[in-house]
Amino acid sequence: MKKKDLVLSYIQRMVSMDNEDKLFTTQELVEHFHMQRTNLSSILNQLVKDNKLEKIDGRPVLYRFITLNQIEEEYNMIFQRMIGYNGSLKNAIKIVHSELMYPNKNYTFLLIGNSGVGKSFFVQTLFHHLKETKRISSDIKLSKINCKYFMNHENDLINILKDNEFLKQLKNGMLFVDNIHLISQDKRSIIYDFITLQSKENFILIFLREKM
Repeated sequence: MKKKDLVLSYIQRMVSMDNEDKLFTTQELVEHFHMQRTNLSSILNQLVKDNKLEKIDGRPVLYRFITLNQIEEEYNMIFQRMIGYNGSLKNAIKIVHSELMYPNKNYTFLLIGNSGVGKSFFVQTLFHHLKETKRISSDIKLSKINCKYFMNHENDLINILKDNEFLKQLKNGMLFVDNIHLISQDKRSIIYDFITLQSKENFILIFLREKM
């Protein structure tokens, strides 16, 4: 078992024996695992990045295990503002939420719906949720490509995607490809294959298309 998994397992065990609001200090964990402080701090920061722990700044810095109930509550609070939260969007929200429970992977979603039903707002809401929960960096911008501007210039779109600077923007970020249905099927496949194969960093890829 990796050291990160050992630390997380210990924290989970202590929380289950005590209470969900139990707080941990770096020093407490150093003494338990007999690890160098810098190494343990690096592990704790990674667990914060993975949305497994909450970091509470102060002296000393405190860490709290994030339970599934807490994640659920935060997710629900963000999406409750959307019209259709308990109706037309309920299933979509549930599917996206269940996928995002697994950190350190690349996600791809295809959202289908009629014009004006709120697909773009859904993406923007999800983006802000991921920033607030530190699943993506707070200084990351939402990268967007609208395929309707490339209907007659599909090769230009492919060239943009092959640009190294553009790929760097996807690092731990999110790409929103709107109106994917307006370009040819072979170019859609190229877009998906190229991005998923070329980007070695975690990122989220979302395609939007009209309901046919």
